[in-house]
Order: sequence, then structure tokens, then C-alpha cells
Amino acid sequence: MMLRAADMSDWARLFHWRNHPSTVAMSGSAPVSLATHLAWFTETLSQGAKSQLPTRRIWVAHDPQRSCYVGMIRLDTDEPKTGRISIIIDPAQRGLSYGETLLHDGLAAIADTTKVSTVTAAVRETNTASLRLFAGAGFRPSPIPTEPDTFVFLTKRITR
Repeated sequence: MMLRAADMSDWARLFHWRNHPSTVAMSGSAPVSLATHLAWFTETLSQGAKSQLPTRRIWVAHDPQRSCYVGMIRLDTDEPKTGRISIIIDPAQRGLSYGETLLHDGLAAIADTTKVSTVTAAVRETNTASLRLFAGAGFRPSPIPTEPDTFVFLTKRITR
């Protein structure tokens, strides 16, 4: 699998993945309009070009052996040393064991390209596959209180 920074050629695939019913069900938010997504995506990409500390970075994963895109990992930062990550696997590629590699490679990209030392993930408590994925990668329950009946917060220190 190859991981690269997202660019404008990725807007449609991320829009599709983000608005897929199974993604929406686990995200806790409603589908977004195309106009909203394009504005958000354009702003996200322009942050990286304009800022020493972009508040959001997105990487896209591609499997060259199968000639398909498999998912994305996003990092949102509020301050230089902490961030919140999100992962989406292409719904057509779920269940094919891409999550572990995407998370591993995404954490490596974060370590290589940012000063972030701690990442947190919010995982819906009913999303057992994602809970197993993050626990298997060394994420542990966070001191951030769990949102009632919705999300579990998991945290990991980034190693360099």
C-alpha cells in the first residue's frame, strides 16, 4: 500500500466515502452536500500550502497491486503537539485488512511530517472493528470522558 498527501484529484472519492451510509452511521454526523465538501476540501488543501502548522492534513492510501484506492487518514490539530485522527476505508474495500496498514502508515506519516506527539481517536462504541483496530495499534482509553452512548476516546503517544 502507498500513502500520499491528498490533492484535488481526491475530492470525489473522499466525498463518496464520507457520505456512504455506513460511514455516516459510524461518524455521528449527517451527509454533507457537494458544495460543502468542496469548500471544506479546498480549504483543507490550501492550509498545507499556506501554513507551517496546518490544522488538518489528509493522506490517501492506494493499493498498486489491486490498482485501487483503499482509504484515507486525517489528522486535525488544535496545537502543535496533539491531534485527533480519523480513518475511512473505502466501503468497497472494507473487510480486506487495509485498516491496520493504513493506521500504521498514517501514524508513521504523522511522526515524519509533524511535531504531534499524542493522537486521539473518537470511535463509536458499537464499531467493534475500529475499536479492535485502534487497541491493536496501542491506543488506550483516553482521560477525555466518553460521550454518553456514542463514542469512546482512545489515545496513543507517537514514537519517533
